[in-house]
Amino acid sequence: MAGEDKTAIVTGAASGIGSATCASLLESGYRVLGIDRTEGDMSLPAAYSHVALDITDFDRLAGVVGVDFTPGDVNLLVNCAGQREICHTRKLSHTEFRGILNVNTTSVFVASQAFCERLIGASVAGAIVNVASVAAFLGEPNRTAYVTSKHAVIGLTKQFAVDYAQFAIRANAVAPGVIRTPLTEQYFTDDDQMDRIRRGQLVADFGTTADVVRAIRFLSAPDATFVTGSTVFVDGGWSASKVL
Repeated sequence: MAGEDKTAIVTGAASGIGSATCASLLESGYRVLGIDRTEGDMSLPAAYSHVALDITDFDRLAGVVGVDFTPGDVNLLVNCAGQREICHTRKLSHTEFRGILNVNTTSVFVASQAFCERLIGASVAGAIVNVASVAAFLGEPNRTAYVTSKHAVIGLTKQFAVDYAQFAIRANAVAPGVIRTPLTEQYFTDDDQMDRIRRGQLVADFGTTADVVRAIRFLSAPDATFVTGSTVFVDGGWSASKVL
C-alpha cells in the first residue's frame, strides 16, 4: 500500500500543533504514533496509534520511541510537547523551573536520542523537527523557564544535526510566534494582549496551527534534504522587528 513505509512519531499529539501535525501526516499516508499525557482521538484512522505517557517519565519515553514503531523508508520525529509558566523570575521556584525544562528540553533530548539510535540500528535515514518558539531567540516577561527551555531546544537541534549527519539523520526546528492553541487561548480573550500581539507582528492575520504544520512538513520532506541544523520562523515577522 502506498505510503506504508512512512512513519512518524509526534509528541504532544493530543492538542494544538501536535494534533494538527498528526492529522496532516495521516492525510499524506504516514503511519503515526502519537504520544501525549492524555488519551488519543479514537476517531482517527487505523494508521494512527497512541500512547498515553507523561514525557517526563524519561525511561518509558525512550522505550516507546525506541521500540514501538517499525522503521521504514521515511521516518520522522516531531517534538511538539510543551509547557509554559507565567511567573516573574523572583517568584519562580527551582521545582517549577526544572519541571518546565524537563517537559520542553530534556524530553526532546531523550526522544531524539532514542529515535536516532533506533534508526541507526535499522540502517535507515530520518528527520527530526523540534517545535521551539520565538522565545528561543527573545526574552519575554514572566517566562524565564520557558524562554530558557526553548533556547536550549535550538542548541539541541544544532547538536543533533552535527552528531547524526553521518547517519543521514537531519534535525531542524520551527519557531512559531503566537499561534492559537489551548496554550494561548487566554490571549484571544484579552483585548490588551491582542493589541500588543497585533503591534508586534508584521502580518495582520494571526498564525494558525496549519501555518506551523506547513513548515514542519517542508523540513521533513525530500525537498529539504540539504537543510539541517536550521530554524524556520513562523511568527508573522515578530522576530524581525520591534515596536517603537
